[in-house]
Amino acid sequence: MTHPADPPFTISPRDNVACISCGQVVGSQAPYVTQLNADFFVPKSHPRIRLRGQLDSLHALVGMAEHSAAAQQEPWLQGELAKVAAYCRELISAEYNERPVERLILDDLDAAELHAATHDPRSLGTTHLLLNGESAELLHWLNLIRTKSREVELVAYEAFAPDARIYGTSFQDFGTSIINALNLVASGVYYLALRFQASGG
Repeated sequence: MTHPADPPFTISPRDNVACISCGQVVGSQAPYVTQLNADFFVPKSHPRIRLRGQLDSLHALVGMAEHSAAAQQEPWLQGELAKVAAYCRELISAEYNERPVERLILDDLDAAELHAATHDPRSLGTTHLLLNGESAELLHWLNLIRTKSREVELVAYEAFAPDARIYGTSFQDFGTSIINALNLVASGVYYLALRFQASGG
């Protein structure tokens, strides 16, 4: 995966930026709208703006898990979580710039290999996660990221659904790639949890 640009992500508006709801040119930005892309302002309740907030929250959770891995001296896991954090920034950048997402590689495994490992934890020498109050803190962090990724994936489905054209979006290639990427993040983080559990974590 190529390294994405660091935040903040900015959009340079073109002349005559319009309101996506009524089509009128926006002379000055009202407090209840924000910029969707170079052409349109949208209400802050727009599905893609909600998706941006959820991607930001996912990134924050990964950062906390990365910090925890560093504090507990787990360099392998810390390094892999740093890749997930960079990938969250890549997702944010891809959505802002309306382009397909780069590929995610974790532990030198591609998407097919990650999916295969998570469906058969025995290949990693462990079982599926069954967490409780005595489970390692890092396993709980990883599980929280996994479940958050699933939630954000559903938000992305809403943002890029076929009937979302009324909001000015459509189910285009970049939207599909974001949905698929979020599914892979969930699988990838579950793989990290399984491997960490197999190591005695």
